[in-house]
Amino acid sequence: MKSLRIALLALGLTLTCQPAAARPGAGPDDEKVRISDLRLARTPDAAQGSVIFPEDTRELFVSFAYAGGTSEPVTFIVIGPGGVEAARLTGRYRGDGTATLKISGADMLRRLSQALDEAVRAGQANARDAAAQAVGPREYLLTTQYHVHRAIQTLDLLNHAQLGPDLDPPLRLVGDRLSVLSALVGDALRLPPDEIQAMRAAAQKMSAPFAQAVGASGSVVTGATPVKDAVLPSTGTDARRAYTLNVEISGDPSNSLEFWVQRTTKLYLPNTRLRHVEPGR
Repeated sequence: MKSLRIALLALGLTLTCQPAAARPGAGPDDEKVRISDLRLARTPDAAQGSVIFPEDTRELFVSFAYAGGTSEPVTFIVIGPGGVEAARLTGRYRGDGTATLKISGADMLRRLSQALDEAVRAGQANARDAAAQAVGPREYLLTTQYHVHRAIQTLDLLNHAQLGPDLDPPLRLVGDRLSVLSALVGDALRLPPDEIQAMRAAAQKMSAPFAQAVGASGSVVTGATPVKDAVLPSTGTDARRAYTLNVEISGDPSNSLEFWVQRTTKLYLPNTRLRHVEPGR
């Protein structure tokens, strides 16, 4: 037994003294790509970038420089007002160089319409579960409220786009049904926590408006899918409503910048040239 303890001790010392094994691929080439000179413009060859764009903007170009790239994924995510993801682009870059990516209003429209439909359907599923649960319906109602709120935020951004007449009716219907659902889920969550049956009954009342909202949001997706040309949704006149372009490298945050799409106005200044007047005249 004593010899066994000595052997184990010796083995432990040997293992402790061994250097740590090098991680595969470790070294200078293992560092992440560096992104710099991030800018936005309405044309791919613009010499300078901007952060304020007119409401008729149909596409924006993201230009940047990269260094030390080893083909790891670099993702550019556009977050709209309300925290809604409006665009996502991913590329892989090796070595040093420059690159340009395009954000189009048509792609943004399709992504937002899909996000609206997914949020409405997720809310419907959780409301259905809340109505069926004999234990813990409140948790499902809270999740329902979250998805309804996300749908409202997404719809708000879509309503700031210049959409055609075909999309107006389903968007109006979705908005109307979401207003009803927001009130219903709010009333349900104000019930006492032990009123399980009342919560389930309140969730059941959401069935019809959710069905109508899902039908309308599906029509929005159908109408947005073939669109080839669309403007970027406006951020409006409130400077606090901005888009944020976030850059992630292998999932880790890197660069970011804010930009606005809003109505541009011409500023007319009065003529300030002074006319010389002779004394006494």
